[in-house]
Amino acid sequence: DFEQAVLKIDVVDSLPTEAELVGSYAVDLTWIYYQKRHELYRTWTGLTTACDLVRRNLWDWDRSGTQIAGFLKLSVQIVGPADKLYIHDEKEDKKKEKEEESRNNGEMTGMIMMPPMKSE
Repeated sequence: DFEQAVLKIDVVDSLPTEAELVGSYAVDLTWIYYQKRHELYRTWTGLTTACDLVRRNLWDWDRSGTQIAGFLKLSVQIVGPADKLYIHDEKEDKKKEKEEESRNNGEMTGMIMMPPMKSE
């Protein structure tokens, strides 16, 4: 069922002998669908370390023991039967991002999607 679907991305450091999980990011597909153009576009996401990830309900995750392991920039667009795929001018968007980053001393710019974290 689409309302319950979750996109989970695992980033793996592929070593010659074994693959090691760097971190993960999970988001509900319905949340993405209700964003502008049904997408996350060139959005930084916080990757979390392995933890006890338990879904309580559609919007409530228990991420006990979670820590940020790094960041990943991603683009995801959900296209339904009556929707049209939006095509970005990626070359122009990258140019604007580089200009923003240079004004920001090379730091990340734009929205950073962080997973919910438990405060202790």
